[in-house]
Amino acid sequence: MLEKMVNEGIKLLNKQRPGWFNDIDLDKLSLEECAHCVLGQLYDGNFCDGLKHLGISNEVNYYYGYDSGYFAPRYGFDLDVDGRVNKEWDELNELWVKKITELKQKVNKKSWNIFKGV
Repeated sequence: MLEKMVNEGIKLLNKQRPGWFNDIDLDKLSLEECAHCVLGQLYDGNFCDGLKHLGISNEVNYYYGYDSGYFAPRYGFDLDVDGRVNKEWDELNELWVKKITELKQKVNKKSWNIFKGV
């Protein structure tokens, strides 16, 4: 289930912000911390601004100052309120690290092949 959510988040980011994974510092990545999560790193430390830029925030909650992450779990950017268990956070973080690493390696391999003239 978590992997499906992360894949949906990757699709959304690839569509709305190509090359986004190059701006993620995997050593700092922490899905539990708004400033260091995927959206926090992409949108100046602001998880909620990231949701707004991607068009998945709950505008009513955002307006009133509540956590606007209603749609965030669907894309693997957050966990459901009931699912905030350390083990799940660790699994979610590990999935993002794995997927981002794969994306970076894919791009690096493609760049290397272009450089070699392949």
